Amino acid sequence: SRDFLNISKTPAYAPGDMHNMFEGLVERYGKKHDVKVLSSSPWVVTFENFVTDEEAEALITTQREWEVSTDTGKMNAFGETGRILSSGRTSTNSWCRGECESHELVRNVMSKIEDVVGIPRA
Repeated sequence: SRDFLNISKTPAYAPGDMHNMFEGLVERYGKKHDVKVLSSSPWVVTFENFVTDEEAEALITTQREWEVSTDTGKMNAFGETGRILSSGRTSTNSWCRGECESHELVRNVMSKIEDVVGIPRA
């Protein structure tokens, strides 16, 4: 059981909601962020000027531990998946916690993301 993770069992989107969210992006954010729909099957969308230079700097400088991206491994009895290093993936990632998560400019970015996808932070 994953109850100890305090994750909602209620889906964030009902059938069709995600499609509707993507379909309205240009109208809602097109002028502000120069939204371009590259594909609608599957949805591929770009946002220009979504993150300011200062917000990007805050996201980068508040991170201390960068890891090589991994593939998903087998799931254990607790619903956790293992991590497998992949020779095909060359990116790195870091989880925004602590200093990153509490930084005002990073919180601005999180608020913008919440607004676009319509899902509040847990």
